[in-house]
Amino acid sequence: MKAYIQAIAAKCSVAVSDWTQDQGCVDCTLGAASSVGGGRLARPKVDLQMKATTQQKRVEHAEYISWPLKISHYDQMRAPSPIPMVLAVLLLPAAVETSVEHTLEHILIRRCAFWVNMVGMPAVPEQDSKTVHLPKENVFSPDALTLMLDKVSRGAVSYTHLTLPTIYSVEIS
Repeated sequence: MKAYIQAIAAKCSVAVSDWTQDQGCVDCTLGAASSVGGGRLARPKVDLQMKATTQQKRVEHAEYISWPLKISHYDQMRAPSPIPMVLAVLLLPAAVETSVEHTLEHILIRRCAFWVNMVGMPAVPEQDSKTVHLPKENVFSPDALTLMLDKVSRGAVSYTHLTLPTIYSVEIS
């Protein structure tokens, strides 16, 4: 799980904070040293809550990945924040020992993670848990991380269920 995030961040020249164990539902923060893309705000950041599973049959659907959250975690993650709170779910092969392959020519990480920004999601009254849907078009990739940080750097941080093409349509006044 950490290796996947470190690899994506390294490809983007983005720093990964020290990993915490659910400190405020944040496992780590990913941040750039300066503005990204055409943004004017320096040091854009994204908070990350990372989950992983080998149980793809339970969570993988045609259009999305489903992930149950305790309502207390859901509420913490959806709370208004100037920093996006991203939930990412890494799908691992059923045989975990095959998830990473290393040779003299490459390191291969099998499967991938999907993400959704939790900030601004609706309240869910009188429930113990909430299942969140992570759209399959939201692959947590170097391009996706760069575009997220570009959006933060541009000052447009209150987005939910953002798909990559909509990042380009943001207008800043």
